[in-house]
Amino acid sequence: MNKEVKESLIILLDNWEYMQMSDLESVEIDAYRFGDAYYNFLDQIRSWTKTMDNKPDLIDALQIPEVSEILEQIPGPLRLNLEIELDYMLSGIERIDAASYYG
Repeated sequence: MNKEVKESLIILLDNWEYMQMSDLESVEIDAYRFGDAYYNFLDQIRSWTKTMDNKPDLIDALQIPEVSEILEQIPGPLRLNLEIELDYMLSGIERIDAASYYG
């Protein structure tokens, strides 16, 4: 796993924790921060997968030590979403840019 992926994972996990502890005054800001961190993380994963010479299918990718390490750290509610996004990335399917989600 490259440096950018590791750093974005740490930021994602930090923002997840902040969002879990949010009160009514900070929930909106924390949710936006988490969303930004999540989409940045996906962008870093996407960049990393683009450097792969032979892209594996999702089942094989889940066996890659770096991917397994990420999935062990990702909170349960995010795991399926990440697996779906990873499958799209490995299949060459481009998703909507994250910025468009926030209009």
